[in-house]
Amino acid sequence: MLFVSVAALVIVYYVSTKPKATQRMLTWLIRIVSFLLRGRWNEAEFRRKAESTLSMFHEGIETLGSNRRALVQPVVFYTLSLVFDVSVVFFTFAALGYPVPVDKVLIVYALTGTLQSIGMSFVGFTEIIMSTSYTVLGISPALSFSATLLTRVVTLWFKLVVAYVAFQWAGVGILLGKKTAGDPSNEPEKHLSPAIS
Repeated sequence: MLFVSVAALVIVYYVSTKPKATQRMLTWLIRIVSFLLRGRWNEAEFRRKAESTLSMFHEGIETLGSNRRALVQPVVFYTLSLVFDVSVVFFTFAALGYPVPVDKVLIVYALTGTLQSIGMSFVGFTEIIMSTSYTVLGISPALSFSATLLTRVVTLWFKLVVAYVAFQWAGVGILLGKKTAGDPSNEPEKHLSPAIS
């Protein structure tokens, strides 16, 4: 799994820095799809949309490359989020009275993070992988299961609840802003000057 993620990262980096390579890959893709569908799709329309999207993508990459200092803050924040995520696991085990070694936490975190990055993380599957991994690494099944559930409460369900509340709050703010903007009572009064007779 980790190899697949690293390979995908290398391919994305190569493609993002080499527009000609992206064009070659697009041409190969169009040939394959044309062979499979044999005229049952609009090749010209697909090529136009794909080239437009790729052009915007490469412009964005060039913008990021020209202002590398702007990347420092996001990288720092992302690193902090990783540290906090991993610390949740340590605190969970400590609360259960079992100070777990660093290597076991990092192994399981890397495994579940890889599954999430390739889209194989759905409710139940990640928990099974986490608890099984802890058990394989020598932690008792009961403790592994308890720590996994407590960790996921914080790293998944708490985030979902907070995100949902924030989304609703933002939606209400947007709706109230639109109502206020469209309310004629909030518009400034227009005083008409009396007609001169």
